[in-house]
Amino acid sequence: MKFVDLSHSVNLIQTPNFSGVPNLERLDLEGCTNLLEIHPSLGLLKKLIILNLKDCVNLRSLPRQMETSSLEKFILSGCSKLSKLPDFGENMECLSVIDLSKCRSLGFLPRTLGHLTCLKSLKLSGCSKFSKLPNTLNEITGLVLLDVSGTVMGEVPPSIVHLVKLKELYFRGCKASTSRKSYSPLRWLQWRHQGQIPMGLVLPPSISGLSSLQKLDLGYCNLHDGSFPSDFGSLPSLEILDLSGNHFINLPASTISNLMQLKVLYLDCCPRLKSLPELKQVDMKPCIWMLRSLVSAYGCWCDLKPPQNGTQAEFHKRDLECEGSIACPRAAVLKRNFNKAG
Repeated sequence: MKFVDLSHSVNLIQTPNFSGVPNLERLDLEGCTNLLEIHPSLGLLKKLIILNLKDCVNLRSLPRQMETSSLEKFILSGCSKLSKLPDFGENMECLSVIDLSKCRSLGFLPRTLGHLTCLKSLKLSGCSKFSKLPNTLNEITGLVLLDVSGTVMGEVPPSIVHLVKLKELYFRGCKASTSRKSYSPLRWLQWRHQGQIPMGLVLPPSISGLSSLQKLDLGYCNLHDGSFPSDFGSLPSLEILDLSGNHFINLPASTISNLMQLKVLYLDCCPRLKSLPELKQVDMKPCIWMLRSLVSAYGCWCDLKPPQNGTQAEFHKRDLECEGSIACPRAAVLKRNFNKAG
């Protein structure tokens, strides 16, 4: 037997002993909402390739040790009561995908994560108790995607610069001890009027080693003007940068202007933002460049999108109650920035 599909078996509480199916290659237990425990024999299936435990919302424990040397995909997304992962064996060189999205009770990863030298995708988005990446993460040099959005990580480890093949990096909503309610634009305006800046994500002193990075999401991380490392502009492959929902007043020219491959810039819900770099070195014609949600003198949310000819700026009111084109007092200033950049 090579494939067992028990998905959505709502009466399944515990899996059977898998010792009798040593050739099992795929096990699908997705949506087994009453499953509490996995038999330890699962961790010894040498030929298992895909293990899907998605949305096993009551699953609390896994085998202590995983020696599944053929495993390629390990899916645990939505296992909201799972608080601990097993240790990974030294021979698990095939595992390329781990999805832990919305594992809301998971607080940490095992140090043996470093054994997964072929891991390419690690998703931890929505793990609301997760606070720190293991020091052994730098051993996974082939990692291409890392998503820790919506966690309580307060600091990015300096060792992340060793992930030289990383192409996509998501920190959206990572900030120290801040409620997820802070995603609201009204909350940002309230903080603005009160003069409060909540503690934000601490970036490493250098990120220049991330030479393959193409997409970086730092939205809603409570960043401010001094949050960027001095070499932030030395990301030669960066195409998409999301800085939405932060506390910038003036974006340093060296932060953005030196990103030669930048095509998309998101600045939604940045109510403190007053000025932008001129971006003289950015080729505007092939870019999808967007500066979104600047606050006009009227306190309205505005969208700024350069048209194809790059000569005029069109502003769209994006208030909470109404939509439509408006004349923005800052249009002339921003239009000049476009003309200089184009």
